[in-house]
Amino acid sequence: MTRYFACQCRSRAIVFVVLLLAAGCGGPEGPVQIGSFPLDDTTGLLGAGENVEIDADQSVDGGGSLHIFSEEGGMLVNLYELTPGEFAGDTVVLNVDMKCEMLGGSTFLDLWIFTADGAPRTARKLCKDISRTKDWQEVEIRVPLLPDEVPQKMRIALILKGRGHLWIDDLKLFSAHAQDATGQE
Repeated sequence: MTRYFACQCRSRAIVFVVLLLAAGCGGPEGPVQIGSFPLDDTTGLLGAGENVEIDADQSVDGGGSLHIFSEEGGMLVNLYELTPGEFAGDTVVLNVDMKCEMLGGSTFLDLWIFTADGAPRTARKLCKDISRTKDWQEVEIRVPLLPDEVPQKMRIALILKGRGHLWIDDLKLFSAHAQDATGQE
């Protein structure tokens, strides 16, 4: 009986410690939003022009979205550049909604991270579910920072390799800790 009681107490202690650790992961704040671009207008947009325009009729939130039409088999669209200010996390998370119509080829999200020395580092994510014709889908890219890397400036770009239509809406950027940066790959 004493042996059973000791095992039961030890099991409860282990469960208690695991629950305490899980509750404390990521701290009290979790991910912190450092940038938000609703894409309802071209304010601050770097790549507005021919074949890149606001479409008021297509949107996740009803406010419009950015419509990109690639007719030449590929294009690069620089979207936004921002200075994140104080960066508390060890991971950058970029989140955006995308929709496509008759889109052939591949779609990539690029996140450029510039540090104090000015040398950029690029993280590129293939948006594998964004092709052909698809309704709105949330796409996320997570970029772990290198040791002692502090972002001074960030640039967000989109690369289309193929022809077709792409809409993007509600682009958000977060500072997070790796354990808080969950989402789709």
